[in-house]
Parts: sequence; C-alpha cells; structure tokens
Amino acid sequence: MYISEIAWRPQNPVLPKILILGESHYDEDIPQGEENKHITREVVEYMLDEAPEWKTFFYNIAASFGYRKDKEGVRDFYNKVYFANYVEESCGKGSDNQAANFIWGKGKTKGRRDYYNKAVFEICNEENISIICAFSKITYNALPQIDTELREEVTNDPISSNYTVGKTNYKKGVSFDREIQLKKDLTLYGFNHASRSGYKKAYEFISKEFEYHDILNKSV
Repeated sequence: MYISEIAWRPQNPVLPKILILGESHYDEDIPQGEENKHITREVVEYMLDEAPEWKTFFYNIAASFGYRKDKEGVRDFYNKVYFANYVEESCGKGSDNQAANFIWGKGKTKGRRDYYNKAVFEICNEENISIICAFSKITYNALPQIDTELREEVTNDPISSNYTVGKTNYKKGVSFDREIQLKKDLTLYGFNHASRSGYKKAYEFISKEFEYHDILNKSV
C-alpha cells in the first residue's frame, strides 16, 4: 500500500525497530484530498538538510527521546527510526486540517480508516517493526484499539501523563478485518501532536519506558 512506498527508512535502524507515525502532510500547492507529491522520505531528507520553519514537529520528536534539537542530533535520531504519516492525502493545516474527515468520513463520504490501518500494519510486517510511536491523538485513536473477534489478543493500557495518550499491545497473528495478520507482537504508544510544546513531558515518560532500548539517548 501507499504508506510502504513513501515511508522514510533509516540507514541504521535500532532494534527492536521503531516506526514514528505522524498524522498527515500539508502542501499549499496540492488541493486537499490529493496524494502528496512530496513523498515522506523526501520530506524527511529536506528537513534534515535544510532545517525549514516546519521542522519543529520532527525536532520535538527527536528531543522526546533525548536527542539535541539541532541538525546533528536530529540526523542521528532519524537515521535510527522509520517515519510515516497515517493519512496519505494532503490535508491542510490548523483549523482547516481535514485529517479527521479523511479518517472517519463526513456526511455521505466514507472515511478511509480501514485502508490507513491496513497500510500501517503492512509496513510493520514488511520491516519487522515492533514499536509504533504515534505523535498525534487523532492517529493513535484511529488505530485499532481492539479486535472484535479476538478481544483477548489486544489490550489497552491507559497512561496518566500530561503528554502521553496511551499504550496498546497487539499480539502476533491478530488479523485486522481478516486481511492482514501481524507477523510479530507490536506495541503502539500514543502522544500529543509533536508540534506542540511539552516534549519534555514526553521525555519523562519515554526515558523510563525505553530505559533499556538503544534508541534512548542518555548522553544529554
């Protein structure tokens, strides 16, 4: 599916592999609802090379794992993790963002949530990803919280933190809509949108939850 085709793949992925999942792209030159011409990996490459104004989202995510908010620190982080956006179409920004409508639908227009979820789990299977960190409440809440046929296989652990939304555990073999089965256990973490301030609160949680994972930068 499309997410797998455009996702950013790191040069030196840490193990267990981590997918950072954003919400959506926006581009003033692309009408809402059209697939974004600037594929995700090109966006990440441009962000790493040029440090554009919209870099805050990417820099705050890196800082949430203990990396410096500069080119060197951010480049180090994104060379270890995968990155993709949940919604593939251009969605607009701010109050004009239509991501939720594309996911859940609006009026007589059906949402694409099932399609997006299948695409996310497909890339997890392809790349043997064990952990998803979704830096968007909308994205986290759109991903499956429970499998209607295998209720005992999916658990949700609410987390009371100022910045963390929750944690969902999926077991190997869980089949979403009976079309894609997970090849390995998968843990999903949900955080507030990373463009907002508060990454220090996220770091407080991540520094404990990922204490023994190589992604955590303990040098700063």
